[in-house]
Amino acid sequence: SDERLEFLSDEDAINQLEHLFNQIGPTPILLILDDVWPGSESLIEKFKFDIPDYKIMVTSRTAFPRFNSKYNLEPLDHEDAMSLFRHHSAYLQDESSYIPDEYIEKVLFYCVKLCYSTMLDTCSPNREGLYSTDQVVSRQIETWDY
Repeated sequence: SDERLEFLSDEDAINQLEHLFNQIGPTPILLILDDVWPGSESLIEKFKFDIPDYKIMVTSRTAFPRFNSKYNLEPLDHEDAMSLFRHHSAYLQDESSYIPDEYIEKVLFYCVKLCYSTMLDTCSPNREGLYSTDQVVSRQIETWDY
């Protein structure tokens, strides 16, 4: 079915999430907030609920000193990235799909380039009248040679 959840506001969505977690009961819950940007500590705070066995895991490119636990993860090396991509793509299909290494190499090459150029643009000031992220990324992609 094409059922969509409707929320009155962001606060309503967070309240309904907490209500859902309470309904789940005594089962341990792990909420993952992925790619949280610097300065978003208040967002993380909104998801702190007083529920037994409830944990929040935040992934970010920067540390949030206000929170007590952090684990620094190094980027995957080339071989591990290739292996993860192969494993995940096989899992999504029929577990026996074969993707030539040259295609995986191209995907990884462009993913790294795209992420890097987007990150650079996001970190730079973007005042009215300057360029959009889409413009910067598309210009960057045009310059890539593989």
